[in-house]
Amino acid sequence: MQISIVIPGRIGGKGRPRFSTRGGFVRAFTDAKTVNTEALIRQFASDAMAGKPLFDGPVYLSMLITINPPASWSNKKRASALYVTGKPDGDNLIKVVSDSFNGIVWRDDSQVCDILFSRRYSITSREQVAIVIADAEMPALFREVAA
Repeated sequence: MQISIVIPGRIGGKGRPRFSTRGGFVRAFTDAKTVNTEALIRQFASDAMAGKPLFDGPVYLSMLITINPPASWSNKKRASALYVTGKPDGDNLIKVVSDSFNGIVWRDDSQVCDILFSRRYSITSREQVAIVIADAEMPALFREVAA
């Protein structure tokens, strides 16, 4: 089984847990930005799953994030821009997506065995997050190493 999800616009990375004290007890909570981002991702995931069963077993996750170069850059610099570096970190983007899919796309994000992640500047001026989830199959390269 394989599904594709396209989320228009940008998403933020997974925020660090926040802590507060109430009545002498420490409690941890997720910040509002992360909660809103996860809700948006869950909505797109629910629409894509549309009654399909949860993935069971190892899963392949592919994410391609495209964003526009900053408007302050010169046309020459914008034309040659390819790779996005900077905030949010790629691992935080993967984490917010994989956590959001728990119970909607798969049972738990621990099922993810292969990840392909790319952040690029858009050549079409369309910012989006394109995600593909599929049943994992061991690529030939890994089969040779495992043998």
